[in-house]
Amino acid sequence: MFKVKSVPINLNKLNDLNENILSKSPSLDSFISLNDETIKIHFEGDGPLGIRFKNVDCKMIVSAIGENTVASEYYQLKEGFIVEKINGYESKDYSFDEMMMILGKFWNNDSEVNLVFSKDIVYKFFKGLGCEQYYEEFIELGVKDLSDLNYLEYNDLIKMKIPYEERKLISLTLGLKCNLKIPRNESEIFEYESPKKIIKEKENIDLLRETMFHKKI
Repeated sequence: MFKVKSVPINLNKLNDLNENILSKSPSLDSFISLNDETIKIHFEGDGPLGIRFKNVDCKMIVSAIGENTVASEYYQLKEGFIVEKINGYESKDYSFDEMMMILGKFWNNDSEVNLVFSKDIVYKFFKGLGCEQYYEEFIELGVKDLSDLNYLEYNDLIKMKIPYEERKLISLTLGLKCNLKIPRNESEIFEYESPKKIIKEKENIDLLRETMFHKKI
């Protein structure tokens, strides 16, 4: 399990670490991409911040965003984002409970706070495969956590129009199996089973033709 190096906190001096205010409203100016994996958001407003966090190996991960709260106005905030910094305090130096205390202190005192997030573990998983360009498609499919990938099917990758090489890599990594039944036909070039479902499955067959059909010898 990930162990945290705990650094003593003087909550009375938290205001000394306030960073420059990026924006006074949740517009595009509120977001600064520090790199392709990290995003910085300045939250400001009245009422509850509206972010719920879960503790995963001492990491502070966004688990839910409350409706009609300050956080719900920031459309680029996503479930699964990992908190890396709170007004200069780095999560690697503090426990989950300490980071929650720091966040509460800033928000309750000032009604504004700067958070730096890294993209979620789903993004990091696909980036490790060199397939991060398909991250948004998986999120739209409903993948919020790596456990959700257990329900992924090979045909989902086809519907997402992921090219064969990347499809193959993802399939091998996740142990996916293709359950598409190829109909048989009397083709002189290709071998496959039964002509009855060809029209109905033509789209899938065309997509799989490059890998699943073999020329007769």
